[in-house]
Amino acid sequence: MKLGMCHYSYHRLWTEQSWDIDRLTDEVKALDIPGIDYHARLLGTQEGAAERIAAALDRTGLELSGFSLSTDFNQPPEKLEPHLEDTLKWLDVAAQLKAPACRVFGGHADRADPGDVEAGMEYIIGVLKRLAPEAESRGLVLALENHSGLPGTAEEQNRVIEEVGSPAVRSTSATTWAPGRKGPTPCRSPPSTPPTFT
Repeated sequence: MKLGMCHYSYHRLWTEQSWDIDRLTDEVKALDIPGIDYHARLLGTQEGAAERIAAALDRTGLELSGFSLSTDFNQPPEKLEPHLEDTLKWLDVAAQLKAPACRVFGGHADRADPGDVEAGMEYIIGVLKRLAPEAESRGLVLALENHSGLPGTAEEQNRVIEEVGSPAVRSTSATTWAPGRKGPTPCRSPPSTPPTFT
């Protein structure tokens, strides 16, 4: 296993101090961490992103450990469709960089309402069935996140992966988050946790 730093870990400094890709990559290099995971929402635009990231990685010798697509699939169709178009453009960036995994977040739901959770799960599964062939055709893996939304448990992750039925959809597990929590909470993943992409 190799260590990697998530871009999002620096989201406040990125915004408050107007960091760019070079500054972020230099900070991670200074920590002697060999990998980095860039975050689409923080990058802002696809234009030139792959080239800037590739140059920063080449200059520092860091490896691309992942690429976060910053998704929320549990949205009404009028918001979802533009979001999916944007996600496809980010998939193109990830493919140019040969990202080993693209982190995706399913979406939000009211955990206190089992009907809302079930409807959200079914909706997210449907969206991922549409998106999985796009990822697969680009040689990418969508690594489904498990914190603070849907899917939020190992069982929910397993269900999504099984029902989507694509080798392009796998999981990434944040073992210090619990469903419905607003911040890190020590917890253990159930033994059925699917394979983890780091």
